[in-house]
Amino acid sequence: LERISKINHIVFDKTGTLTENNKMEITYEGELLNNANKVLLKSIVKNSNHPLSRLLYDEFKENETVILQNWEEDLGKGLVASYKNDIYKLGSNKWLNKNDLSEDNKTKVLFVKNNEVIGKFIFKNIYRKGIQDMIRLISNEIKTSLLSGDSDSERAKLSTFFRENSIMLFNQNPEEKLNFINNFQQNKKDSIMMIGDGLNDAGALHVSDVGIALSDNINSFSPSCDVIMKSSLLKDFNTILHKINQSKKIIYVSLFISLLYNITGLLFAVTGNLNPLVAAILMPLSSISVVLFTTISTNSIFNTFRPKN
Repeated sequence: LERISKINHIVFDKTGTLTENNKMEITYEGELLNNANKVLLKSIVKNSNHPLSRLLYDEFKENETVILQNWEEDLGKGLVASYKNDIYKLGSNKWLNKNDLSEDNKTKVLFVKNNEVIGKFIFKNIYRKGIQDMIRLISNEIKTSLLSGDSDSERAKLSTFFRENSIMLFNQNPEEKLNFINNFQQNKKDSIMMIGDGLNDAGALHVSDVGIALSDNINSFSPSCDVIMKSSLLKDFNTILHKINQSKKIIYVSLFISLLYNITGLLFAVTGNLNPLVAAILMPLSSISVVLFTTISTNSIFNTFRPKN
């Protein structure tokens, strides 16, 4: 908490941090999908663990599946399956070599039957509620930056989140994120907080002055971080920062109370007006009163975030 109160630069990851984890808005363009096509789509993505495959599987969860004659996955690129002498493919434009340049900077998956494009699924991130207001408020007081491993397809939208002087970098791999933070710590002397979603940001979280890993499940594995924070609390992060600064003031007040006790006791002691028995009673009472003040004050400040159940 003491280190957090000294932070002057907050770096945000995008995917899984500013955006909802495992949630995307999916739109379809192309020929109308009949029930047979939907069944095939669900059957094709059923055994793939790729995030986009899982999203498509959920999209067609109401449909049945069929047994495919053949199924292959080119990891990270696409899927190939055959059914009733037809060959179906699901994958990126580059992998399928279809020269579909429309909305080329967006995340999309083409659906192909016998080398003919039936349609395409376009994926759009869903941002967490309250994130835009939270970042704008924090940016009024602290330097903010964005480091994303995704393309800059949503730069325009993210520009409404951050101030004009904020740095926004895209297509960043884990090593580049780590180097960015090292550079600002060494050359700019910034005290940096990194907020990410775990494994992909492990290096950046580790080298930051404070690393915060977001998680929808607080029991999940989050390496190299100082804090594991429930994702739903991110929208209130500017309030949390203010409360942390308030808690720092409580420490100063506690030290003042303690000092006041000791000075008062010393004055009575040197003048010979303090009975040793009274001193023996007052000494632990002074400690207890400071602990009580600190506990009650801290609890009242953070009571907003206390679980209701």
